[in-house]
Amino acid sequence: MTDLDKLEARLRKGPVRILCDEIGFRFDPRLEREDLFIAFVGCLVEEIARQRETQAAIAPYTGTSPSEASERGINIARSMVALDLGLSMKARKEVASAIHDLSYEANPEDDPTHPCDHLVDMLASCASAIRFGLEEPCRSRHAAEASNHVWKQIYGVTRFDSNTPSWQHEWARTKLQQAMISLLPARAAHTGEG
Repeated sequence: MTDLDKLEARLRKGPVRILCDEIGFRFDPRLEREDLFIAFVGCLVEEIARQRETQAAIAPYTGTSPSEASERGINIARSMVALDLGLSMKARKEVASAIHDLSYEANPEDDPTHPCDHLVDMLASCASAIRFGLEEPCRSRHAAEASNHVWKQIYGVTRFDSNTPSWQHEWARTKLQQAMISLLPARAAHTGEG
């Protein structure tokens, strides 16, 4: 490998670097790990799952239950971001593609009278983060966009002002920190040992 090749490899941005640049998180080259990127998207998937659980819990009062499609989507998405399954990048992208297929079924674009299933729509954003964030070379901003999408739905943000970007980026930075912590060895996480 020539010096020019080494410089080019060092300057090439991976999915974690792109995410950090988007959300204002201080990047360190040691963060550029596929498992960290997947864990970040996994944190978003779990936020969506919690939102679905809340909708199901209050359904007797609202009269609206979350869809069966959203339950299927969450199960598929959890397998997409599961690190212990040892899926290849190709397999993860195929699972992400299955989520997109489900999204097209649940939210048909050619039927404007069909109400949007926002849970499935958010899962499709997470699928895009995996599907396009794991491409080589990576040019995808989908992880930051997925984070913004989930944040807006959870907090009901429909209007934007000068503070909105800082709030959504702070939330995304918290999710990235949660993803890092989730990758700590169990012993170190519970005992403080390294």
